[in-house]
Amino acid sequence: MIRIENIYIHEFRGIRELKLDLRGHNFAACGPNGTGKSGIVDALEFALTGNISRLSGSGTGGLSVKVHGPHVDSRDKPEAAFVTLDVSIPGLGGKKATIHRTVKTAGSPKITPPDADVVAAFNSVNLHPEFVLSRRELIRYVLSEPGQRAKEVQALLRLDDIEKLRVVLQKIANACSKELPGFERAEADANKNLLTALDAPQLTKMAVLDAVNPRRKTLGLAPLTDLEATTSLKDGLATTAAVGVPGRVPKVQAGADLSTLKEALEKLGSEAFQKVCEKAEDSAAGLEKDADSLDGLSREALLKSAIELYDGTACPVCDTPFEPRIFEEHLAAKLSHLDAVTKKRAALESEIKPTLDTLHAAGTALEQIHFNRRHIRRVQRGFGILRARRCRGRVQRHSRGQESSGLRAF
Repeated sequence: MIRIENIYIHEFRGIRELKLDLRGHNFAACGPNGTGKSGIVDALEFALTGNISRLSGSGTGGLSVKVHGPHVDSRDKPEAAFVTLDVSIPGLGGKKATIHRTVKTAGSPKITPPDADVVAAFNSVNLHPEFVLSRRELIRYVLSEPGQRAKEVQALLRLDDIEKLRVVLQKIANACSKELPGFERAEADANKNLLTALDAPQLTKMAVLDAVNPRRKTLGLAPLTDLEATTSLKDGLATTAAVGVPGRVPKVQAGADLSTLKEALEKLGSEAFQKVCEKAEDSAAGLEKDADSLDGLSREALLKSAIELYDGTACPVCDTPFEPRIFEEHLAAKLSHLDAVTKKRAALESEIKPTLDTLHAAGTALEQIHFNRRHIRRVQRGFGILRARRCRGRVQRHSRGQESSGLRAF
């Protein structure tokens, strides 16, 4: 919270120049229409937030602070329209501060002193601009029916924007929950491949360092003392391999990859895996025979898609305007009727997950072997090219030697 000590208004709204010494007390402005009472409130809001709520929102006809903020005689000089507030901040022990904001640079106020705690105090006010209520908003709240008071309070406190933000964040959360299993599998594969390559027991900092440093010592490199986000296990290693010729696949790694593939294939052919597949197949077949469950699954997918695609204004399926809260309650009620179907689907997904994980592990092992095979072929082609070049060099040197001998003999 802040307390206003002084306010200085210059060429802003209907005020040419005005200075008020408020001394941190409450105050009221009274006077005939058109004398600038609302202009003082606008000046306070502008100085603290850079905005004027009466010039934004629906029903304003495209008004803006930049065009309609300056006094009519200074509409072409937005730099001349400014508001300066001298304040005290009780939360900081009554610390004094000043904020100066011009219409030309409304988004970049000058704060003195520019201390972090002072800037944070002004930012907290900027994040909660509901301290300004127009006469129209107050009258609408007073005249509203008791059953509509909650909506009017939500409008007064600018909670609509919070609800829209919540909807956006919920969409992001839903998308992340869908993509997370794939990323988790990729992370598990990467960890497993790294452990195989390092021949390390577990993926911890000390285990990785213990596996890497003996190899670095063999290569004459300094040991690594720590692992950070920017640390490379190959620090200090200069590659001198011929251009276009990849390095060899380590025999230990190739053997470990083959062992991993063999283990994965044995799991696929095991009796336990076959039983899991048969059980999942029976569950899926039973669900397929239940017409009501299939229809429920389709409806559940449609409703969840509608929640994810909802933009905060209208239903993405029928284009009917809905308020966010009402829309979510409406779909939540429909989804609650599909609770039994949801449980069946979740149970089936739980049964299928081990099967999918096993298949994924086998597929990853096959991809690694395939990659190594292509890598070895490239190495073989590279060495073949080198051997051909060396042979050609020997032939050329031999030919030049014969020619030189012939010339000498001649």
